[in-house]
Amino acid sequence: MPLFSTARYPAPPETAPDRRWDLLPAYVRAFTYCFLFAGLLAPALLFLHAHGVSVPLSLYGVGGQETLYHPGALLVLGLFFLKGIAAFGLYNEETWGMDVALLDGLFGIVICLLVMSGNGILPAAPAAGFRPELLILFPYVFHLYRVRGTWLRAEGIQHHFLSW
Repeated sequence: MPLFSTARYPAPPETAPDRRWDLLPAYVRAFTYCFLFAGLLAPALLFLHAHGVSVPLSLYGVGGQETLYHPGALLVLGLFFLKGIAAFGLYNEETWGMDVALLDGLFGIVICLLVMSGNGILPAAPAAGFRPELLILFPYVFHLYRVRGTWLRAEGIQHHFLSW
């Protein structure tokens, strides 16, 4: 590619990799395994909270420690469920997995920005300054958005419910 190309991003290769999984960088694959575990752990945390065991939960600076019905705890459990579903879709190379993973990343960015703003919309942890998760979330969403077309074309799908 020339140094001063008019193309903002290089076009995806004409031949897609053998597997959709190969489109994902190593750090996304590693986090996929972690969030598969977190998605499986979420029902266990729900069970423990329902039986009175206090398990401190925190994600993106949002936390809830008092009870299961604390808005922060419900939000964190919902995010763990969403991350587990997104990880399952990416791991199994499902067509919908890319869209759910993109939504999960975008939700993460929005929640981090709301927590950083300190406007009180979300029940944030006491020290809610800069969220380092953003340093991973922005490249994550950017890469998923770049490979989304190749991911969907792997099965010949032309239009999907999130056609950006």
